[in-house]
Amino acid sequence: MLQYKKIRGEVILAICVKCGKELRSCDYHGIKFSICSNCNTVVITNENLNLIAQALDKSAQPMDLFSRNAIESQESVRKCSVCGNDMDKIVYNDVLIDRCHKCNLLLFDNGELSKYFSKNCKLPIEVMSNVMFIRTYCSNANYETDA
Repeated sequence: MLQYKKIRGEVILAICVKCGKELRSCDYHGIKFSICSNCNTVVITNENLNLIAQALDKSAQPMDLFSRNAIESQESVRKCSVCGNDMDKIVYNDVLIDRCHKCNLLLFDNGELSKYFSKNCKLPIEVMSNVMFIRTYCSNANYETDA
């Protein structure tokens, strides 16, 4: 059974399946995800991934990464940090993504989040760490209303 913790009032979702460190729950402008404090792996739902896409490109069509067929990979099978089930792997535009069907979660290794959006948005996005992508592209400027 996975353990959940609170540190300084912040909920720690689980342990990173890549490095074993803590995953911290984050909420940027209503987009919820978890990020590893050590290796910057991001765990996010397909719905929240689509919210980022919509913020970056208003004409972006919602993507359903759970309808894609799983692939065989040289990379070891990872366990979901929430339910403990095996995650399968998909490739979308040359980005290898781990996913858990039970929890509806996607796992992006460091740098894969920006790589995914650089290939799926009209906006020119350079490949960078997941933390830098969030700081750069999930800022207030991308979420302002057309008032």
